[in-house]
Amino acid sequence: MSDPKLIALTGCTRGIGRALAERFAAEGHVICGCGRSEERLNELRAVLRPPHRFARVDVTREDQVDRWSDAVFQEAGVPDLLIHNAGLINDVAPLWKVSAARCNAVLAVSVGAGASLARHFLPRMIDASRTDSRNRTVVMFSSGWGRSASAGVAPYNAAKFGVEGMTKALAQDLEGVAPGRFCAVPFSPGVVETDMTRGNWGEEAESFADPADFAERAVPFLLGLTPEQTGESVTVPDAA
Repeated sequence: MSDPKLIALTGCTRGIGRALAERFAAEGHVICGCGRSEERLNELRAVLRPPHRFARVDVTREDQVDRWSDAVFQEAGVPDLLIHNAGLINDVAPLWKVSAARCNAVLAVSVGAGASLARHFLPRMIDASRTDSRNRTVVMFSSGWGRSASAGVAPYNAAKFGVEGMTKALAQDLEGVAPGRFCAVPFSPGVVETDMTRGNWGEEAESFADPADFAERAVPFLLGLTPEQTGESVTVPDAA
């Protein structure tokens, strides 16, 4: 591969995030990932050794995102792709039965952390794009539930609808300061079998897409995004 990318990836320790990390690495790209479980991070470090780097970060903590971004820039360089995959869903229940704490947590991981990542990564990514002529990509994980609503997942709907609007506005912000240099998109991965989906849908989740299959389709798609697509709602391609 002639042009390896540096990829900053949140929520990299399990499910979709881990599958993406392993697939990107297998194709020769460098991962700077973060997650909350030191045990899972160590498992990943044993598989993906340097130059890949993995840090324990709670993305809802502004100070931790700040420190992580500094470490990425100082130790690895300026990311070509910033991917916010970390997410949280509420247990399926009517909105009035979901606690305030859970509602706030779901919103904080998708929307609040997405904004925090923009604050701490994008200024230096913008500066770099003006001098090194590389296009850069920002991917905020959305969902089909960021584009339609269902009973029982109102907080998750709110979070992912928020991701859609925030990322589309971000695309316009970036176009205003670095025209033609960025692609910022809300990205729906489809329905994938993960700990999160198994927790809510049990055995039904076994019929969902396998994370490794998802990553096989998603990685070339994400690498192929261009500034002409900025602001679009995009979805992982279907299996051939």
